Amino acid sequence: MNQKPKSASVIEAEILALTMPGKNYRWNTNRVAEVVLDEYKRFYYRYTKNADPNFGNVTERSEFKIRNNCKPFKWFLENVYNIPVSDDIKDP
Repeated sequence: MNQKPKSASVIEAEILALTMPGKNYRWNTNRVAEVVLDEYKRFYYRYTKNADPNFGNVTERSEFKIRNNCKPFKWFLENVYNIPVSDDIKDP
């Protein structure tokens, strides 16, 4: 059998679907945006055409982030990806 290699996004979608049975890729990425992207989530929602806000309750994950003193998304942009970000980021 000759199978076509899967793209990274297809593989990622399959993994996410396995972690949240019955949910699709967009449902999972919306949850990630809400918990991880902080004030930058507005760019995600603009890019995804204001994706459906029905993604379940993320309170527990947000509280986990606070309890464990997780770094904000801006910190990752500046320190991991070496992308300087203004404190007054404007919408494009």
